[in-house]
Amino acid sequence: MPLTAGTRLGSYQVISSLGSGGMGEVYRARDLTLNRDVALKVLPAHLTRDADRLHRFEQEARAASALNHPAIVAIYELGRVDDRPYISMELVEGQTLRQLLTRGPIPLRRALHIAAQIASALAKAHAAGIVHRDLKPENLMVSSDDHAKILDFGLAKLAGGPLHGESLETTIDHGTRPGVLLGTVGYMSPEQASGAAADFRSDQFSFGLVLYELLTGLRPFQRPTAAETLSAIIRDDAPPLDPASTGPVPLRWMVERCLAKAPEARYASTHDLARDLVKVHDHLGDGTASATIPPRPAAGRRAVIAWSSVAVLGAAVLGLVIDRSIGNRADPPPPVRFTVAPPAGGTFHLTVGASPFALSPDGRHLAFVMVAPGKRQIWLRSFDALEPRVLAGTEGANGPFWSPDGASIGFFANNKLKRVSTTDGSVATICETRGGGGATWSREDVILFAPSIDTGLSRVAAGGGTPTPVTTLDAAHDESAHLVPAFLPDGRHYVFVLGGRDNAGLYLATLDGPERTRLAPDIAWAGVSGPDRLFFLRNRNLMTQRLDVAARTLVGEPVLVAEGVAMAGPTPALAVSAQGDVVYWSGGHNITQLTWVRRDGTVAGTVGPPGPYMNVRLSPDGRQAAVDRLDPGPAIWLIDVARGTTSRATFGSEYDSTPIWAPDGRSLVFASARESPPNLFVKPLDTQAEPQPLFRNILQSFPQSWSRDGLIAFVMVDPATRNDIWLVPASGDRKPWAVIQTPAVETHPRISPDGRWLAYVSNEARGNEVYVTTFPEPKGNKWPVSIGGGGWPMWRPDSRELYFRAPDGKLMAVTVGAGPDFTPGVPAPLFAPRAFPGALGVGTFYDVAVDGRFLINMFVERSTPPATVILNWTPATGVQR
Repeated sequence: MPLTAGTRLGSYQVISSLGSGGMGEVYRARDLTLNRDVALKVLPAHLTRDADRLHRFEQEARAASALNHPAIVAIYELGRVDDRPYISMELVEGQTLRQLLTRGPIPLRRALHIAAQIASALAKAHAAGIVHRDLKPENLMVSSDDHAKILDFGLAKLAGGPLHGESLETTIDHGTRPGVLLGTVGYMSPEQASGAAADFRSDQFSFGLVLYELLTGLRPFQRPTAAETLSAIIRDDAPPLDPASTGPVPLRWMVERCLAKAPEARYASTHDLARDLVKVHDHLGDGTASATIPPRPAAGRRAVIAWSSVAVLGAAVLGLVIDRSIGNRADPPPPVRFTVAPPAGGTFHLTVGASPFALSPDGRHLAFVMVAPGKRQIWLRSFDALEPRVLAGTEGANGPFWSPDGASIGFFANNKLKRVSTTDGSVATICETRGGGGATWSREDVILFAPSIDTGLSRVAAGGGTPTPVTTLDAAHDESAHLVPAFLPDGRHYVFVLGGRDNAGLYLATLDGPERTRLAPDIAWAGVSGPDRLFFLRNRNLMTQRLDVAARTLVGEPVLVAEGVAMAGPTPALAVSAQGDVVYWSGGHNITQLTWVRRDGTVAGTVGPPGPYMNVRLSPDGRQAAVDRLDPGPAIWLIDVARGTTSRATFGSEYDSTPIWAPDGRSLVFASARESPPNLFVKPLDTQAEPQPLFRNILQSFPQSWSRDGLIAFVMVDPATRNDIWLVPASGDRKPWAVIQTPAVETHPRISPDGRWLAYVSNEARGNEVYVTTFPEPKGNKWPVSIGGGGWPMWRPDSRELYFRAPDGKLMAVTVGAGPDFTPGVPAPLFAPRAFPGALGVGTFYDVAVDGRFLINMFVERSTPPATVILNWTPATGVQR
């Protein structure tokens, strides 16, 4: 039942109701902690067990909180009290646009002022990869001082990702009865109304409808029933705007462009739309805010004529291109779309530097890497067969890629580059290498590959041999990696992705010399189809554009192919064939729950809501937990241990991981790829200041522990010596130094709370074991702690006990004496948590409280959706999810 005035919800006290709808009840409330009024949106009690509604409710907070714009309502907190989720947000004093429109059209100057603010906010959201998908006058507020605010991101998509458990539900204009679409009838785009995917251009169509209504007071596609309204949106044109009442010609053109049926006919960038609105507003006369515009001077008319001529010329050129493309070849076969699921019990394996997919050059076969219990192998699915088959001899495989004749598949496994025959199943080693970072195979039987995710490119004969370096990392630009090369059909030119400080992006290069040209700065992956079509990834969206090799540039506008492609760091889960076929995957989800567990294995409660968490660390006072999340909003989040409320600590477009606390609990250090590759950043929690780099290196670094005297232990991924343990001061010159650097792999350094010892993991004895040495200098002393394998060490807050995870999954406890020497006891088993240990950033799945309880990231469920295949894709195919 609705909350009444005076009701307490956490630190908020309800004052009055502001309204309700299908996605929540909204109240005016008092934040008793900060002494301010807020808008408090609460999910109705009967919907708290509806997983889809709950996710959308949380999605709204994450989408809006990822943005910082004066025309987007600010999110203060996402929380939960007594299993009642709520969102605390900025309270806007004013009216909805719907309330304003009850009095008829808005005067032109005011309408443009409001519309320009909304368009600017949409441009900000779209630049961040967020699509609103439910823009309408009810979701737009206008404050008493005429500032616009976009509300209700409940149907938003973050970074192109699909909604969790998306059930394709509609809000029918004046209610919330279920239908078959996402959005609100009357303000949908044609693609939404027809059930297709909606990208940023769909928001432009909805915005055009709102702008049309602002200028005329009318809804252009409103019909007696929802079905007739949807039909009108798909098939009918909006009634022409009356020149006498809707202002200058360019404004009418903008409305018509937004309301174009074909998404590609709308604005290529919402930023351009916002800019054009501002220009029209700024060039209005200085009279009253009337809907009547005085005649424009001759120069203005010439400008309009010129604009019109350019548009006609552009249409003529487009028509010529289309006519040529049709006249020079037979009609292409129609596109075919279907899904491919991994065999029962398995999931596609996506890891940094290695996509799980590879399409054969003829588009008839799909190779994919699948993880099943105890094995990771390549499977082959022929599209004329019902079931896939496993390729024996590919155990431990990563990053498959096809030979040009389709007779072999190359792959990385066990520090080797190998090939497997698709006919007789024979496997051969091509050369020694490391983990791999992508490869491509030319018609001349040259394989160009990245030996790892932190090296230049090398080449080797497909028949085997010694690799030869082709590119080298430029230290002057802090280049960190050359990845995912892809040959063009001539077998000489290729594209690749470069990670660097100021020159990152997609490059075109050739085997004939060192020359390389940057094609675009913000691309994480690229594939080649046909003679000149490039597919590439931007903000998790798969795009395509023509490549002019001779001019060494991209030509024309990019076309959106698919949204929400899963990524592991810079690596996407997708592939394209030489014929233009596409396969992509939205990614699986591991949902976990932070859970209190006693030493005997009994559960003592949970902390916060479930989520796709990876790493967890308790604050020094035990009041908060810092986590990172594997979802489209890449960030560090804080969870209040007592109340279970969540708040976002970092904002950015790259993944932030492995948070650790300052000893005073006032700052966090975490790894972020915002300057590529992952390096250490520090974030004060008591200010709104942006995170600042702790130090920068071309090698990947992940923080692990922070001592009381201000030293931070971190893992650096060094291709020469593999993972090493370094220290860096949190203040002063911040000059790092290696403390444990050997040919072995060292991870998980943990400084004891009393500052005397450093626990870490090393595989120097052929298997991972936990060791302890003196801190801050090893002084040649080292004590083995685990027996028969161990990892993920963690100290008890009083330093008298050390824990680690044994190979069988059990947490083990080792007592530590209080004397001057390190004296470990015999490891004693505690319990085997059903935890999700993860691997990103070599972080941790648990922490230990002062009272001895364990806070464990317990596994709840895993979802493994199928991959999507599009055969015979062409630019006319349209956006697919």
